[in-house]
Amino acid sequence: MANISTKKTEKTALNKIENLLDELETFDYNFVADNTGISWDGYIDLYHGNIDDKGNFDTRIDAQIKGRTTNIKKLQGKWKFDIDKKDLENYNKIDGTLFLAVRFLKNGDFKIYYKSLLPKNINDLLKEQPNAKNEIKVTLKEVKNALDLERICRNFALDKETQKKLSKEIFDHNALSIGNQKLGTFSTWHRGKFNPLTILGEEKFIYVLDENENIIDVEYAEIKEVVQGLNLTVRNKNGIIYYSTVNHSVELLGSQKLIFGKAFSLSDNPQKFSIHLSGTLKERIKQLNFIKDITKDNGFFIEDLYITLKKKVNNIEKYNKIYDTYLKINNFCQKHNIKKDINIDIWSNKDINDLLIWIDAIDNNEKINIKEWNCSMLGSIQIKDIRFSIFAEKLENNSFRVYSIWNDDRKNHYQFRYGENNEEAIYTKKFFSILNEQAYLSDDVDINEMEKYYEENPLEDKEETLLNFQVLELLKAFDVNQNLKLLDYAKFILEKISVFSDMSDIVRVNFLQTEKRLRNLNEGEISELIEIRNRHNENKFFNISTNLLIGNLLEAKIIYNSLSEDERNVFEEYPISKFLDNSKVGD
Repeated sequence: MANISTKKTEKTALNKIENLLDELETFDYNFVADNTGISWDGYIDLYHGNIDDKGNFDTRIDAQIKGRTTNIKKLQGKWKFDIDKKDLENYNKIDGTLFLAVRFLKNGDFKIYYKSLLPKNINDLLKEQPNAKNEIKVTLKEVKNALDLERICRNFALDKETQKKLSKEIFDHNALSIGNQKLGTFSTWHRGKFNPLTILGEEKFIYVLDENENIIDVEYAEIKEVVQGLNLTVRNKNGIIYYSTVNHSVELLGSQKLIFGKAFSLSDNPQKFSIHLSGTLKERIKQLNFIKDITKDNGFFIEDLYITLKKKVNNIEKYNKIYDTYLKINNFCQKHNIKKDINIDIWSNKDINDLLIWIDAIDNNEKINIKEWNCSMLGSIQIKDIRFSIFAEKLENNSFRVYSIWNDDRKNHYQFRYGENNEEAIYTKKFFSILNEQAYLSDDVDINEMEKYYEENPLEDKEETLLNFQVLELLKAFDVNQNLKLLDYAKFILEKISVFSDMSDIVRVNFLQTEKRLRNLNEGEISELIEIRNRHNENKFFNISTNLLIGNLLEAKIIYNSLSEDERNVFEEYPISKFLDNSKVGD
């Protein structure tokens, strides 16, 4: 092939690519030799069946073909090629071009190379500085065979359909404003049953989505690691199955890794068994149980293959200590009706130690010494993603005895007073009659216990007023966490106090504001509210509340605006104030 003309080299390159395409029954093409067109040599047509049937046509890919000879002795898998900047600009105008090139050795050997030039690639390339000939260097990769070319073309078509719908601004990173983005996603075409390991080493367009599945960013990256889920069981010698899925990871350099249970990985190069505790409380307890077993047995089974640990698990005493700590926390959660699986990944050692102090105080009667008590005597404690309720009894020297509100025998041990004026104060011995919003937001709230308690214990004098206040605290808590059980308990309380005639209108308004959080009120309920409003026409709070539930927002605002600043502040403490619109009242 020595001393042949550039024109003949280009024509030979065209023939080599045509020969490769002829092996693909669902591909057709049309290339023009000696093409003097501006930037293209022809096109490739993709079908999903016999190419003689027009109904099988899928899409068309524009292509440019180049041919070059070289004096090097061996062709590599990649080739840096200079492309005219004007050609790249033209490719961008038609949403991309498949660039194909053939490189020939003097002895006649050759390789075919490609570059999928789609808007993302082109925009990145156009940001680079061209050389003196106004050319930009592009890295081409080898086309291995006809099936490889089919995969390249099919994937090109998939990404072209995606990228041609996007605004050109999306390729300008300076114009992006990325909020709560999801993990990137990419499309890939495959023949037959998909094996994720086949995309190892491929370059992919990775699309970043927002919470509404809109594409907000595009990246171009080589897939350096592929994880394939395998249905393999991991068990101990006694046959206890700990995990039923093993992820098989293959990295670019050929090393392999088995990953299971979040905490464990088994590598072949270098041979290594790694442990990294992670996940929720229950996941970590399971991981630590597995560590105990494999330490005792010096290994474990993956299916029927026994994996012998060449080295003992390091720091087994440390793992045992962690295990005891997690069990203590888990037992506390079970005892106090906390069903949430705590996400330990977000906890620090200090958080865990703080929780252990509270556990000892609540369950083991240990005193807590606090210089500045920064919560109410009856409230809740939050540490990361767990919240539990407490009642604190003050002792000497700023020390406190702490009890759980629920699941405790001291329900009638203390007397509480509501109100500053002794003559009008309401007294009760029931914890459950004086709880606040924070208590109802707790993870250990036990509604069944409270309902059972009120079924078994009659109300004390004036306690119906306290229970009505409890309904308001429940509604405040519901508006924060949307726990429907809180609304059910609010209705339970309202039914208990509905027998008091002087409470009937208040009970009905609070029942209907509870219902309005779930549904629109019907015509009969609105009529009731109008009657209640008319009976309490002089009471501005009643007027605002009933109008809000009826839907007379304008009238509610007018009355609200007539309140004094102190009265407004009081009204805004009531949960019904949420039905005022989101705009600033009075605007």
